[in-house]
Amino acid sequence: MKRTQFLFLLLLTSFSFIACEKGSEGSDDPTDIPASFWKGKINSGPWEHGCMLRDNGTARYLVSFTGGSMADTGNVNVTKYEGTYKMVAGKDSIYINCSNAGTAFRLRGVINPGKTAISGTWVHESFGITNTLPFALAK
Repeated sequence: MKRTQFLFLLLLTSFSFIACEKGSEGSDDPTDIPASFWKGKINSGPWEHGCMLRDNGTARYLVSFTGGSMADTGNVNVTKYEGTYKMVAGKDSIYINCSNAGTAFRLRGVINPGKTAISGTWVHESFGITNTLPFALAK
């Protein structure tokens, strides 16, 4: 009986190791970025924003125009939007699209080679008004 349990444990460990290899370096998967939270500023100014990029290509965008901090994303001044992101295979570009109730955010950026910073163009559309500014995010 113990031998069977040992073999089962060994087999289970082997399968777990193989399953964890997704997203290895050099992959052409357009969402090949580990799930992570990025935060930064819009236009190098007072507005903080952040983005949770998930392994499955979905994103949660957080923004505060009224003094909320990304250090406390549960703050009432931080608004959350759901959406998606896509990385261009073989490139360093990322496209993040999130919206909710007539408000949309589109971020078009470039990821640095170490995958620790994103910078680019931030677009906010709400009630027929469009704002376009530079943005930066970092892990």
